[in-house]
Amino acid sequence: MEHAIFISEIEGLKHFNSSHFNRLYFGNEFSIDAMPQKDSIGKAIRWGKDNNIPISFVTPALLTDDDLLEMSVLMESMPEGSEIIFNDWGLLKLIKERNHVPIHGRLLFWTRKDPRMKMDSKSIGYFRSNNLNHHYQNIIKNLGIERVEFDNAKQGYSFMPIDGMGVSLYYPFVFCSMSRTESMPYSPNDTF
Repeated sequence: MEHAIFISEIEGLKHFNSSHFNRLYFGNEFSIDAMPQKDSIGKAIRWGKDNNIPISFVTPALLTDDDLLEMSVLMESMPEGSEIIFNDWGLLKLIKERNHVPIHGRLLFWTRKDPRMKMDSKSIGYFRSNNLNHHYQNIIKNLGIERVEFDNAKQGYSFMPIDGMGVSLYYPFVFCSMSRTESMPYSPNDTF
C-alpha cells in the first residue's frame, strides 16, 4: 500500500520530508488557473528524481478547449510514462498520445455525498450506489485505465474492483461540489 501527499504548489514539498508518504500527487483538480506551471512541474520532477519519489500529476475538471491546449503544453514537460490523474474525459486522448499512464480521477467518480444523510436509513443502498459498476470498470479498463480514485465518504460504497483494477482512496477530505465561473473583478460597491 502506498501513501501519497497531495500538494498544488512547489512550496508544499517541505511537508513531504517529515512525513511517511512514499508518493507525491502534484497539481490541482478544481481549477486550471491554479494548475502549476511548467517551471513548477519541472522543479517537482527534479525533486522526485533527486529523492527517488514517484509523482502523479493531478489535472482539473471542467476544461474548455483552450484549457485542453494549455494542459497539452504542460503534459509535454512531463516525462513519458508519467501517471496523470484526469478529471475531465477530454484529457484521456492527450494522455495516451503522449504515452502517459491515465488514472480515473475522483471527480469522475459519481456518488451521493451529503453529510446530512442518515446512516440508519432504509435507503442506505441508494446512498452507497455509484458509477463504478463492473460494466463501467470494464469499459475504462479497455480504454487503458487501470486505477480509479474516490473519496472516503461516510456511507461507504457498493463497489468491488474487477481483476486488475487498482484503487486509490482520498482521505480525510471529501469532494462535494464544484462549478465553473469566470473570474470577475469585485468592487465593494457591487450589489448582488
